[in-house]
Amino acid sequence: MIYFAPSHSTDSILVFFAGKAIIISGDVLFTDFHPFMAEGDNDGWLRILDYILYLTLKRSFPDTGPLSRK
Repeated sequence: MIYFAPSHSTDSILVFFAGKAIIISGDVLFTDFHPFMAEGDNDGWLRILDYILYLTLKRSFPDTGPLSRK
């Protein structure tokens, strides 16, 4: 588990399975959906998105939307 907060919310957590190259991104990533950011932290969210870009991923499981690829 990787704790990044604040970002989209104050309790953003990623679960990364390095051996499977899978991430469960919770409310950090959205697929085909525009997130609500009224109480989020844009700078924090950009930091966590930059971090995700450097991971070797095959799939991501977002909170909202279908299964995704990097």
